[in-house]
Amino acid sequence: MIWKKLFQGDKTLWVIFFFLVVISLVEVYSASSTLAYQGRMMTPILKHTAFVILSIGTIIVVSRFNAVTLKYMGGGLYFISLGLLIIAAFSGTSINGASRWIPLPFGLTFQPSEVMKIALVMVAAFVYTLLGHVSAKKRFTWFLVLTAIPLLIIAKDNLSTAILIAVFFFFISWIGSAPSKYLFWLCVVGLGTALLAYLLLLTLPGETLSKISNRAPTWKNRIVSDPALKEMTPAQRDSMMYVITDDNFQESHAKIAIARGGLFGVLPGNSIERDILPQAFSDYIYAIIIEEMGFIFGGVLIPLAYFILFFRLAQLAQ
Repeated sequence: MIWKKLFQGDKTLWVIFFFLVVISLVEVYSASSTLAYQGRMMTPILKHTAFVILSIGTIIVVSRFNAVTLKYMGGGLYFISLGLLIIAAFSGTSINGASRWIPLPFGLTFQPSEVMKIALVMVAAFVYTLLGHVSAKKRFTWFLVLTAIPLLIIAKDNLSTAILIAVFFFFISWIGSAPSKYLFWLCVVGLGTALLAYLLLLTLPGETLSKISNRAPTWKNRIVSDPALKEMTPAQRDSMMYVITDDNFQESHAKIAIARGGLFGVLPGNSIERDILPQAFSDYIYAIIIEEMGFIFGGVLIPLAYFILFFRLAQLAQ
């Protein structure tokens, strides 16, 4: 049958993949209803559907490649994604204060950092297998240089992705038998950099931080508490926990959405918080999923599907 020829590979992966795709299509459509007032309700679901179709096509094509081919393709993908990172850094589209997006036709955008994460996995496979005859020191140095270049570009606007890549680099180097002293100094440099960044966020004013990175003031707000809270009594601070302000608006309404979901949810299409939460169809989609599908289905079964997916992938990789 054509379906068996088209969707080759592990059946478990395909079942989980399409399960998550169906859930995502239903919930993105439901959560974007607030845009009906602006005449843009179909924009998020059309964009999401385009990415779903693109991802299915990519999976079908890439699944035809063997492991050796993928290793050699990693180098090309690395330099392509590095070029896209540089373009995004200087002339990328700014979304929510971060210039890390590249525009595509039909109003689509994508983050080159997501491509770079895949490329670095493939580069790691190349360095630690095809360069197996090279000394551990040289392999570590090669991988360090290839990781550090995109890491410095990404960190400016996307610190969370940069930290994820840094952690990935450390564990791959550890698994790849990098010299212990290099891993030790890597930890020292990493902790020192984190401490320095923390001190700069504490001491530098917001205007100066904005010149370093558009995201720096946001990072500071996440780690520095409001000075006004220090002047309050414990009772006043406790009472503030139940007052929705501009600072805790999104967090509070996300919690309300989760609380409204209960065990079984209010069913898709019946969410109230989707009309209140900013970016309900993207950044806060999981809160809407739990509100509509409840703790059992949205809070347990969907994360469980991801765990099964990762476990199955680990089995196949092994």
